[in-house]
Amino acid sequence: MARRLTSLAFEHWPDIDRRLTTAAFRGGDVLDESGPGARLATATRNKRIQGYGVWLGYLARHGLLDPRVAPAERVSRERVAAFIDERRQQVASASIADDVKNLLVMIRFMQPDAELDWLRRLLNRRVAAIVPVRPIQPRLVPASELFRAGLSQMDLAEAAGPSRHQAGRYRDGLAIALLAACPLRRRSFVHLRIGHHLVQTGDEMTLQLGPADLKNPTQLAFPLPSMLVPRVQRYLQVHRPVLLGDSVTDRLWINAAGEPMSLEGFSERMVERTRQWFGKPISMHLFRHAAATGVAIDDPHHVAMIAALLGHAQLSTSERFYNMATSLEAARNYQAALKRLVGPTSPQGRGLPGG
Repeated sequence: MARRLTSLAFEHWPDIDRRLTTAAFRGGDVLDESGPGARLATATRNKRIQGYGVWLGYLARHGLLDPRVAPAERVSRERVAAFIDERRQQVASASIADDVKNLLVMIRFMQPDAELDWLRRLLNRRVAAIVPVRPIQPRLVPASELFRAGLSQMDLAEAAGPSRHQAGRYRDGLAIALLAACPLRRRSFVHLRIGHHLVQTGDEMTLQLGPADLKNPTQLAFPLPSMLVPRVQRYLQVHRPVLLGDSVTDRLWINAAGEPMSLEGFSERMVERTRQWFGKPISMHLFRHAAATGVAIDDPHHVAMIAALLGHAQLSTSERFYNMATSLEAARNYQAALKRLVGPTSPQGRGLPGG
């Protein structure tokens, strides 16, 4: 197996790459135009830079990193194909797709006028070949069912009596119900902090997140459903202290060792729990699809609120849900028209042409 590639640190990039990247992410003012990547959240910006560093590391390793050549001119069909083939031996397909996307996005940022259509088409074909597309719809569970399952698990944990095991079960039930009601991105959800993100005012509780917590410069505020407020309070007063033990932290989600849950640990826990309860694994990201799909199908006239619900900077990011609602409404209208044209029917087919 080939040696695992590492990301070339920014300070070791060719001067031209560093200058173009700095300009791409520079924020503008009244006298200076912003770079094309200026609006990216810090986490996303770092991800793009690190991912592009993987590409530069590959070039350097093979003696292909010429500091005199512009970034777009270093990219060729042969080099990208070889890069993908080498990465295939080291990481999962999803990671390769990220590598490819980071390469494309970064070159677009650094050289907006570069001709990249051939690269986009090539990358799309190669990514489609290495990353199998799994249909989302069969894996979805309605948000209402996820919410009810979470409530049920909390009730069962309470009925079983206090213990560390039951405290963990209560936590998992609360997490699933809360994520169904407030479909945050998984990183934002896992890193929730009491008093900072989870805020209580009188009898109400709200999740409040700012640009530092999200992928774009926006604000999100989720009021918790009234039936969930006493359950959150119960977790904070009874079950979380059992898990926490003598440790001290303001993080909301605590593991069995008394430590804040990690992103990977929390994600695996949710997949394991949903597999047990629904017979199929449901990733945290699918909770967001469930929420948006529910709005699109059940309340298509308010589909524009999906962008705000999911924290998307633009509605265009959520258009696939709008398209789902539009196609469903068209199908319903067509079937209603067909029924009017056909008229009354019977099991023997009376009313149908030729019946």
